[in-house]
Amino acid sequence: MRHYEIVFLVHPDQSEQVPAM
Repeated sequence: MRHYEIVFLVHPDQSEQVPAM
């Protein structure tokens, strides 16, 4: 999994944590 996928799964409500997809 890529970093943004992990962040999205861990913080689904915090999309701001996801780098430019």
